[in-house]
Amino acid sequence: MHKLNAQINAQSCFNEVEKGLDFYYSKYEKFILFGDLNCKPSDSVIRDFMDSYNFTNMVRGPTCFKSSNPTCIDLILTNGKGSLKSTTTAETGLSDFHAMILTGGFVKRGPRIKIYRGYKSYKPDIFIHNMLANVLPRIPQRLDYSSFEELINSIMEKHTY
Repeated sequence: MHKLNAQINAQSCFNEVEKGLDFYYSKYEKFILFGDLNCKPSDSVIRDFMDSYNFTNMVRGPTCFKSSNPTCIDLILTNGKGSLKSTTTAETGLSDFHAMILTGGFVKRGPRIKIYRGYKSYKPDIFIHNMLANVLPRIPQRLDYSSFEELINSIMEKHTY
């Protein structure tokens, strides 16, 4: 009976988590859910939950050493497993029977674009005149930053190569 009650409680817990995930699923691409879930990755409740959201458990080793048969009940579930690297467990002595989970993540950035300008034909007087003639009249219009940046860049391009 105890095992059945634990499964019912776990199922009701995951039903609540699913409500939140369903609400945010259309707004976000990747999710991460972690903690002491008190479910083994092999339990049907957690397997069904993970299958529903294409989640993977990133924790591979045992995390709970309460009995002579260590288990993995502290989980990191994600549908973006490529974003987490080198997940492992470590005994720290801070907990009575749980290991600490360590993981590293990274955000893949796009390439940096650098603009190099040549100043061989740059004439400061003409540049300043052009800036004053094109920027000052537009200040009362309260240009938003992107429009201001576009304007400055277009003037720079005319005076540098």
